[in-house]
Amino acid sequence: MKKESITNVFSIMLIISGILSIIWWLLLGISQMAGGSGGSLSQLVQSSSWIPINIIGLVALLLLVMGLMRILFDDESNLGSFGFLGFIICIFGVVLFTSLQFDETFVWPLLAKYADSLLEIEGPMFTNPAFSAAYIIMGILYVLGFIFIAIQALRRDIFPKIPSILMIVGAPMFGAGLLVPSMVRTAGIILLGVSFAWIGFFKFKRAT
Repeated sequence: MKKESITNVFSIMLIISGILSIIWWLLLGISQMAGGSGGSLSQLVQSSSWIPINIIGLVALLLLVMGLMRILFDDESNLGSFGFLGFIICIFGVVLFTSLQFDETFVWPLLAKYADSLLEIEGPMFTNPAFSAAYIIMGILYVLGFIFIAIQALRRDIFPKIPSILMIVGAPMFGAGLLVPSMVRTAGIILLGVSFAWIGFFKFKRAT
C-alpha cells in the first residue's frame, strides 16, 4: 500500500472522528434531557440508549488515535521537538481517554446495575485518590497535547489557523471534565470536532 493511500485513510479517519465526536456528545446530552435533569448518573447509565450512544464515542476516539498519525506522517520535520512532544503527550491523553470511554460504555452499566454506589459523585470511585489522580492526569495530557500541536501548527503553518485556534480553545473546555458545566464541555467538543474534521479534510485535499 502506497504512503499516499495510507495518509489519505488517516485523513478520512480524522474527518469521521470529528463528526462522530460531535454526534456522540449531542446525543448524550439529548439522552440526559430525555431522562430528566434530576436523574442520577446511575439511572442515565442504565438507559437503553447509553451503550449505543457511547459506542459512537468509543469509535470516534479509536479513529482519532489513528487519524492523528496523519499529522505525523508528512509534518514530522515541521513539528519540531515542541510539536513532537505535543504529539506524544496527545496520543497518551487520547489513549487514556479511550480506555475510560471503553469502561464508561461497557463496564459502567454493570456497575449501575450491581454496584450503583460506585457511580455516585461522592461515592468510593470518584472520591478514590488513585482514580481521581488518573482522571486528572488524563485530562492534563489530553489538553496539553492538543494545545502544543496547535501552537506549533500556528508557528510553522502546518495546517490552517482557524482549526488550530479552535483546538486551542476547545481542548481545555472539553478536557476539564467534571470541573466545568456540561454546556462548556459541549462547546469544547464541538470546537474540537470541527477542528479534527477541518484538518483531516485539509490534509486529504492537499494530498489529492
